[in-house]
Amino acid sequence: MQFIGKIKEVKGNSITILIDNSENSEVVTSHARRLMNKLVTVFADHEHKATFLQRAKLQGIINEMASKMDIETNLLKIEVVEEFIRRKYGIEGMFEGTKEETSILINALHEFCDDQDIEIKSKAEADKEIDKLISGSNRHKTCAICGSPGETIELKEMNSKYIKEWKMGYSHITLCDKHYMEAINTGVEFFKKNLIIKKR
Repeated sequence: MQFIGKIKEVKGNSITILIDNSENSEVVTSHARRLMNKLVTVFADHEHKATFLQRAKLQGIINEMASKMDIETNLLKIEVVEEFIRRKYGIEGMFEGTKEETSILINALHEFCDDQDIEIKSKAEADKEIDKLISGSNRHKTCAICGSPGETIELKEMNSKYIKEWKMGYSHITLCDKHYMEAINTGVEFFKKNLIIKKR
């Protein structure tokens, strides 16, 4: 049995895991009960970590904010951003969060910049970054998310109404098997989470 979850609490030898997919939680819980007091092996999957594009975007926003606000980059990073994620998620480093957490952090910084009238990268510049990532991924046949070998597919052929009905800003993407299935299962949310959807 395999399932995706997050470690919620560690107390001594006891670990509490929160199951991610609520639809399958009953099935996972049922199997887990049968395994009570039996030896199991847990594999920690680090692929949930922020993607290269997310880390690059986060660093770029920090650099721009620091420049526009006339604050030293490291001071802004440590005093503002890392304090924000430490309080919100209990994460110590700026690049240590999951894809979802990093996406929330990037959006929060964008909102802060909008509220404070701090101009950061234009929509056109952000879209160029996405185009560069997707075209490079397609050219080298590597997954746009994790860099593993992948297959280039046409978005309109993906068997998901959530993707078919949404204009991503590009027509093809290369994904590994795992991320292809995630895209099919979660639709547009997959593209939003990984910041590979163009702003309108």
